[in-house]
Amino acid sequence: MFRFSLTPTVTSGGGGYAANDVIGGRLFLPSLAPPPGIWLRTIVIADKAAQNVDYVLTFFDAAPTTIADNDAITTLNDADPSKIIHEQIIDAATYRRTYTANSIHRVSGLDVPLLSNASGDLYAFLWTTSTPTYGSVGDINLYLLYDLA
Repeated sequence: MFRFSLTPTVTSGGGGYAANDVIGGRLFLPSLAPPPGIWLRTIVIADKAAQNVDYVLTFFDAAPTTIADNDAITTLNDADPSKIIHEQIIDAATYRRTYTANSIHRVSGLDVPLLSNASGDLYAFLWTTSTPTYGSVGDINLYLLYDLA
């Protein structure tokens, strides 16, 4: 099993997010899934702000339109849906666990094949159907656990 992690830069302070806003902008996952690809097993979103929100993680096999942090996923370009290779709903009721000052959303037991072009680069958007407010630009960490295909 292998691990990939990144920390998207999020809007902090009083700004907050609206439903369907992208969290951290377009995410670049370099060389993650070259042929023959990977098997995604677990997704973990570590949340230092302990927000009780629902997330969606959308993976692309080629670069989609750039959508900035805190802008709506609904501005996705017409050419981008054909690049979607997986979309995972990560709702708080099912996948969230809270601790004293933070929380995680953890989806495990996945068996999802992900494959990109020859470079192996994948892209993703983490977005919310809720309205979180983060205290620091580094409040969210995303971890992907995977096996090689």
